[in-house]
Amino acid sequence: MNFIQTHNKAFRAEWLKLRHSGTVWLLLGATAFIPIINTIAGLLRDDVADVGGRNVWDQLIQTNLSIFTGFFFGMFLILTVTRLVYLEHRSETWKLLETQPVPKFAIYFAKWEVAVLISLLALIGLVLFALLNGGILMIFRKDYTLDTHAPTLSTVLSVVARYWIGALGIISIQYFLSLLVKSFAWPLGIGLILLIAGSIFAGFGVLNWFPYSAPIYTTNSYEGSMTGKLLLHHEVMGLLWGALFLWLGYQFFVRKGFLRAFLLPVRHALVTGLVIGIFLALAWWVNKPMVLDRYHQTVLAGQLTGNDKVTSVALLQAPANDTLLVLPVRNGKFHAVIPHPLEAGVYTVRAGKQQTQVFMGTADSTYLNWEVKDKVSEVKVMGTRVAENSFLRNMDTYRSWALTENAYKYSPKEYASRALSEFKKVRKNIYSYKTVDNIRPADDFRQVQEKLLAVQFLNWTDNYYPQIHSVYYPNDKLEYPKSLDEIRKVVQLNDPSLVGYANYRTYVTEHYRARSHRNDSLFFYYMDTEMKDGKVKDYLMYEAAQTNLSRIKDSARRDALLHSVLPSFTNAKLKGNLEATALRMTNLQKGKKAYNFSAEALNGRQITLQQLAGRYIVVDVWATWCAPCKKENPVFDELAERYTSEQLAFVSLSVDEDRNQWRMKAANRGSKVLQLRAGPGDEEFSRAYAINTIPRFILIDPKGKIVNADLPRPSEGEFEEMLQKEIAGLSERRIDNPGWD
Repeated sequence: MNFIQTHNKAFRAEWLKLRHSGTVWLLLGATAFIPIINTIAGLLRDDVADVGGRNVWDQLIQTNLSIFTGFFFGMFLILTVTRLVYLEHRSETWKLLETQPVPKFAIYFAKWEVAVLISLLALIGLVLFALLNGGILMIFRKDYTLDTHAPTLSTVLSVVARYWIGALGIISIQYFLSLLVKSFAWPLGIGLILLIAGSIFAGFGVLNWFPYSAPIYTTNSYEGSMTGKLLLHHEVMGLLWGALFLWLGYQFFVRKGFLRAFLLPVRHALVTGLVIGIFLALAWWVNKPMVLDRYHQTVLAGQLTGNDKVTSVALLQAPANDTLLVLPVRNGKFHAVIPHPLEAGVYTVRAGKQQTQVFMGTADSTYLNWEVKDKVSEVKVMGTRVAENSFLRNMDTYRSWALTENAYKYSPKEYASRALSEFKKVRKNIYSYKTVDNIRPADDFRQVQEKLLAVQFLNWTDNYYPQIHSVYYPNDKLEYPKSLDEIRKVVQLNDPSLVGYANYRTYVTEHYRARSHRNDSLFFYYMDTEMKDGKVKDYLMYEAAQTNLSRIKDSARRDALLHSVLPSFTNAKLKGNLEATALRMTNLQKGKKAYNFSAEALNGRQITLQQLAGRYIVVDVWATWCAPCKKENPVFDELAERYTSEQLAFVSLSVDEDRNQWRMKAANRGSKVLQLRAGPGDEEFSRAYAINTIPRFILIDPKGKIVNADLPRPSEGEFEEMLQKEIAGLSERRIDNPGWD
């Protein structure tokens, strides 16, 4: 009881000293500055910042906190702690304090506690000024829609606590430095250097255990733990740093000298070593990356918000997007236990128009917190593969300017050396990756990513650079050094774990195309004879056969191709798909009956192909999001102006999902073109006309029969020539009424 009373007296005494120290004004100025600037900017800016559907208040508070804690908060802590201690140095009151009937322990900790309390008040003050910032904007800027939301109190309290705990390391270290060096400038300067170093480390994403980086790392992980932890590991390190330097500072404060505090007598050195050893052990344990254990079942579950029209969620598997599972959505939630084995890999989860990719496999529990919107969606993937899915969302595809745009500058030896050097660097990043929770991906995922990285580099060395070399060094033979084998040995030509990735399929396909010198017959022969029967061979031959079937115009040649490749397949579904493709292509030959599609006109009426019978119809299959389509639109419209007649009609058929986007763009196109929209879900139209890519141009005769199912693009001269060749007597003329009313 006596200890508590004396401690309280010491604390109140320290608090009273703040009245004339200017600390209160420093506190108010530091916390009000950023919100005032944001308020002025918010009132003056013309546009409204896009918050991506988030709570506007939460976004506003986060913006203020992020700017403040990026540098100002650390600087405020350094300045405040240094000033608190220097006041005693300047007035030489340390000895006077020690003569008071108060334990040294209370004197020492009271000043530290005041600094800790001021740091908390700074964060709370910043939040309060941010709320005032929002209140002013809510009154004068109605377009910010602040009146439709309210701050999420739990989120604000959580992030303030995390900033505060993470900052304990800075406070204790600065306290120790200020006791050690009896000046104001030196502790302040050292603290500033350490703060700048922490900012640089955080900018490069390294040394997240460094105490002066903690506020920035908390800002970078504002939403906190992905696994429900209260603190992230760098914030726990703030506690450890705080405890270590608080102890060190107390030893120095009591024993009045560095040697006496830590080294002499020997027992002091032993105790110091023991304390530092315990700190290092705890720090190692906190910073050691962990791998999450697998679950006892394979579970896919989640919650959908933002779109109550979604009634089911589908799990699809690449490369053919086979539907493995359809889960009903009830009250915005879905849940399923997958009974059959699931190969670890990237799968597509589709909800309505939106889809996302997740990495999962057998004995994984995967939970999706999914906000579904009309055009975009936000997905948080949690569960046993949280690190793997975080990697997929946060790690961009590696690009190398040297190995692509500047490839012509290198000899084969130099190119191989550069490729190997960059490969090792990026591979190191893969194996060092961990989440904000200090969770690293499992080995099976890291190995797949290493293989995909090797595929990317081998696509450059084996497919891209040889083309560059043949142009710039036509008389030199391309020979790589043996060192490149370090990349080659990472990936095999028959790896089932990679077949779902397009880059891998491209790499293997290009390998066999190069071997066969682009001869289709040899290409299929090499793949059939050199690859083992199974998943990889099936899918690679399937993709190549699909491409060839779409390109071949003669039905006899298509039948010959099918006859040669179908016996090689072990997957009956893929064989059936190829046969269906060949049948569709046959049905698209000249003289075959065209599929009678039905589509929506701008006036809302449904129009079928049969209703357009009586004249030739040239159809432009396009979409508002398709860049090549938009390039062809003006040319198509201009030809419609010249050739629309009782003999020929021009129809623009959109496959847009977004009806409003289509109406807005289509309404501004040529008046001689009938604007239609096939709409979402009309997969039969795409199948019937074998629409794999757009734009696509189709010519149909007056009896509804195919004339040409794959016309050249209007920007090519052959388009107009083909119209004149196929339509007898076609000439350029105009009519006032094209007949679309």
